[in-house]
Amino acid sequence: MDHISPHSFRHMAASFLIRSGVDIRTVSAKLGHARTSTTTDIYAHVIQSAEQQTADIMEAS
Repeated sequence: MDHISPHSFRHMAASFLIRSGVDIRTVSAKLGHARTSTTTDIYAHVIQSAEQQTADIMEAS
């Protein structure tokens, strides 16, 4: 079994929150980032994925 670091849990939790629709300011505050731009830079791939999922859901409705 691979070792899972505290950093991995932090990243997983932040990714889960973003994909669940929690606003980026809240996620950023939970991570202790001074600026939301730090969070959006690090998690841009997760944000883009969540935006695509939202668009897909809206299109299907």
